[in-house]
Amino acid sequence: MKKIYYFYMIVKSDIMKNRLFLGLCLLLLPVQIYAWNPRVFNVVPKDYRGANKNWCIDEDDQGTYYVGNDQGLLEFDGLSWKLHPISTGSYVRSVEAYSHEVVFTGGFEDFGRWDRDISGELVYTSLISSKDRSKLSDNDFWRIYQVPGGVLFQSFSSLYFYDFHRTRQIDSNLTILFLIKVGDEFWAQEMSGDLYRFENNAFHRIEQSRGLFNHTTVRVALPTEKEGECIIGTGTKGLWKYDGHTFSPWKESLSRRMIDKELNCGILTSRNTYVFGTILGGIYETDLEGNILRVISTRNKLHNNSVLALYEDSFDNVCVALDQGLAYLSYSDGVDFHHSFKWDIGSVYDACVWNGRLFLATNQGVFHIACSKLEGDYTLRDFDFLNGLKGQTWSFGKIRDRLYICHNSGLYEVNRDMSLRQVTNMGGYHLKEVRLKDRSLIFYASYYRLRKQTPEGTFAELDGFNQGVYGVESDYMNNLWLEHPLKGVYRCRLDAANDRIVDTRLFGGNDGDGLPYRLQIFKVGGRVAFYGGDRFYRYNEFTDRIEPDSVLNSAGRDVKDLKLIFPVAENEYGVICGNIVWKLFYDGVHSAEFVPCGGVDSRNMLLGYEHVARLDSSRFLLCRDDGFDIIRPDEIRLQERPRPPRIVSCKSYGPGENLRWLSPRGSEGEEIPFGRNSLQFRFTIGDAMPLDGRVFRYRLLGVEDEWTEVRNEGSHVFERLARGSYVFEVEAGNDFGRWSEPVRYPFTILPPWYLTAWAYLGYVLSSVLVFALVWLLVMRFYRRRYLRGLRLKEIVRLRTSNRKLAEEIQARNAELLSQGSTLVGRNEMILHLREMVNDFQRKYGSSTSALLCNKVNTYVATKMDSENDLTLFLIKFEQTHANYFHVLKHRFPDLTTNDLRLCACLKMNLCTKEIAALMGLSVRAIENNRYRLRKKVGLSPDRNLNEFLLDIVPDDDREDIPVE
Repeated sequence: MKKIYYFYMIVKSDIMKNRLFLGLCLLLLPVQIYAWNPRVFNVVPKDYRGANKNWCIDEDDQGTYYVGNDQGLLEFDGLSWKLHPISTGSYVRSVEAYSHEVVFTGGFEDFGRWDRDISGELVYTSLISSKDRSKLSDNDFWRIYQVPGGVLFQSFSSLYFYDFHRTRQIDSNLTILFLIKVGDEFWAQEMSGDLYRFENNAFHRIEQSRGLFNHTTVRVALPTEKEGECIIGTGTKGLWKYDGHTFSPWKESLSRRMIDKELNCGILTSRNTYVFGTILGGIYETDLEGNILRVISTRNKLHNNSVLALYEDSFDNVCVALDQGLAYLSYSDGVDFHHSFKWDIGSVYDACVWNGRLFLATNQGVFHIACSKLEGDYTLRDFDFLNGLKGQTWSFGKIRDRLYICHNSGLYEVNRDMSLRQVTNMGGYHLKEVRLKDRSLIFYASYYRLRKQTPEGTFAELDGFNQGVYGVESDYMNNLWLEHPLKGVYRCRLDAANDRIVDTRLFGGNDGDGLPYRLQIFKVGGRVAFYGGDRFYRYNEFTDRIEPDSVLNSAGRDVKDLKLIFPVAENEYGVICGNIVWKLFYDGVHSAEFVPCGGVDSRNMLLGYEHVARLDSSRFLLCRDDGFDIIRPDEIRLQERPRPPRIVSCKSYGPGENLRWLSPRGSEGEEIPFGRNSLQFRFTIGDAMPLDGRVFRYRLLGVEDEWTEVRNEGSHVFERLARGSYVFEVEAGNDFGRWSEPVRYPFTILPPWYLTAWAYLGYVLSSVLVFALVWLLVMRFYRRRYLRGLRLKEIVRLRTSNRKLAEEIQARNAELLSQGSTLVGRNEMILHLREMVNDFQRKYGSSTSALLCNKVNTYVATKMDSENDLTLFLIKFEQTHANYFHVLKHRFPDLTTNDLRLCACLKMNLCTKEIAALMGLSVRAIENNRYRLRKKVGLSPDRNLNEFLLDIVPDDDREDIPVE
């Protein structure tokens, strides 16, 4: 009971909250608005790539549509369809778009929510616990309602309430078929039984329904113009009105059709009409009194007759879920669409209203229908064929309440009894009454020559012109203008009796005047004007030339693919360009303005033969290949600025799998690492459901200022952006060249790691270190270079000194050698002389010679001082070879003075005899001394003593030698 009370309070609060709104709606209901025939778009399964059957439709606050399909949830964002299967493989019976971010669905034994992630994808979460799932065997959730504080889900056997935190079941003693919101209450029907109203914490039987709806299902409850009154629709028992007290049958003629076709769903539209969907007969639209306005079925416009759900979107158009596909009923104020995909009465070239009937000129003949049927339920079978006139029919001519038909086989007049009278057997295009020389003349633009009506009612050829004529017009100068079917226009002048053309001039048609090949005529301000090649021209009567109309061309600079101009009212014209229609306001002289018309589409008009027929003072008929449109220009809404588009998702990525989804709003400005400097934007516009052409343009400020325009494309990729700040802008446009407010997405590509502040700090520190290192290296280099220079200078100095020393030593060696040689030579000579004297004495001795010999020996002994000579020699040697004796003494401490003297003599490379002469010893003594010296220096027998002594350098190990 607590759960039921809680549910009641939710519903009651919803009722109180919306009572004012419902009251305003009911006050507005009696205001009847003309119900325009909609344009029907059929969406087949291959378009949305899902299953055939669709159960329900809803729309979120961003204009995205959601459709419950047998294969899952279908989503349409204005550009493309996307199917979201449910993991369990369940179909979707019901859908409720809580917002663009959250969508609720119900299906077989399951219901749940879809949440939109940052990539724009919907992710499903079931709201059924494993405990509750066992209770839902073979249950489908058919209804979802938003209520204050949560969402309500209804199946046949149960109600569940979800408060966005947890799900709980609401106990009910009823087996509910459908939970229906009736005005400010919730009603429910017991399975094939009575109706119950939820109040006072429980479902209470509506006594007036007891036994009334047995063996049927109540499927529709719609409000009426009276507060508290509603229309109840059943599947097999028709329609009923409930006034708050009693149930009574409602609109029996409609009710019988609903029984026959099996009513399934219904809505009250913002146009104050009821739209009923049936299982067997398609869609019925009625006024508030139940009068059928139109039936849309497979007989005319609908792809399938089994309507499973109806929904009116934010554009006041109706979305239809069918057993096979979808349909979209697009309503436009001021436009009645009369199209059919089974249109088989021919392409419509012209139309007129005469004798209370609408006549259509087609390429198969003439068809007509009572005008009253156009505002009700009619089919192509209701069009009658005008017997006796098959084939191409070009136009009608209504002159003085008489109807003429311009046919391929001639000109015909239609009698009141629908019989025909042939006026002439020459085929032609148009019949026109013009004012010329203050007289009204009727001209027939035929295949060959222009023909004028005679007083007897026949048509005679005008001499002086033998070309075919498509259109006829006159101006205030009494010029007759003839439009050729394929090339330019002719300015003609007639004789005084108007029976002969006496002067003609061709404009256009490659006549060398610079005008387009084909020109078409329209009249403005009593003057004839022309258009061709998307340009406007007018006749200059002073120069007899056709010149560009600067006023119109300036105002119509955005007008492209100009096809037709037709008068609507004074100074007001309709202009058909490409696929769109403009309104032209032009006074004929100074002021012109082109205003886009919404809802009027010129597609499927006859290429090259576009035509708009005036039916009366306020209605016009657009001729098409597949039917016609009746437009009321005064009631057509002018095209507004398109709605801004919506950025669906933004993805940044880099090499490899480096990907990240960004917020699609981007209001704060995203900061994107340089490693993900490629961006993909997806954008769309929540617009009417049929994909009838979407135009966007975008640019990336910071890269380019020019707009790039695309059609039916909703994404773009910017590759490898440089670091810096950017703004992505996208606008939605229409065929009139109007653009919405731009949607902006600012973002910043951060610098790469090697260009960040920390990197710059590192660079500064590294630069300082490198500079210091370079400085040290440079200083070391220059120091070494300086030291090297010093060394080089020192080396040069030393080399110079050494060279001088070497020269000095060499000189001293030479001097020493010379001195030694001199001493040795002298001593040898003296000794030789003494020997000669002694030998002479021994051989020839006498007392006298003995005395001489003694004196010689004494003199030699006195003068020959060997010790002194050796000392002088050693002094000179020491000067030449400094420290030589110290080195020897240091290395060989046992050497005596005589040994050192012998070493000096050997160093000087003196032979034994010379040494003996120098030292005053015998050769034998010298030999003995040499032997002893070898022993003291430890010289091996195979080593030469002289070479050993020569190898001893005085400077070796001099740091270890105590030099005195």
